[in-house]
Amino acid sequence: MNVNTKKHKFLIREDGFTLLEMLFVLFILSVMLSAIPPIFHSIQQTINQTNFIHQFQADLYYAQSYAISHRRRISFKYDFTNKMYTLSAPFDEVILERQLPNDVTIERGSLTDFYFKGDGNVNRFGYIYITVEGKQYRLFISIGRGRFIVYDS
Repeated sequence: MNVNTKKHKFLIREDGFTLLEMLFVLFILSVMLSAIPPIFHSIQQTINQTNFIHQFQADLYYAQSYAISHRRRISFKYDFTNKMYTLSAPFDEVILERQLPNDVTIERGSLTDFYFKGDGNVNRFGYIYITVEGKQYRLFISIGRGRFIVYDS
């Protein structure tokens, strides 16, 4: 054999994947990709829960700061039939009105409605249950300085 034929055999050699190998790799990728949507759904559900709770807390902080800055009473009222809550000043001056999403419910605990006094304190203490996409939270309003905390139930 001469040197030319050895080079020629080396150059002709073609390495590649067989059809079976390609199908096996595509099967593994399809299995991995099919697991992704449930992960994104649970992440989206967690984001929705925390977004509503943060928005609800921000609204209560807003009502409290509004009461302090204007030295007026600000009432929190929840309308169970329309699934919305309202923050209002005396004489039905609506400061904020928010419709609840479909997957959110507010249930009565020991507190149905309350108001922030002009100094930022609340008129009474208690708790309200909030259910967001099946997960229940408890808003506890403590007596004294008008502080409130949201607990996972």
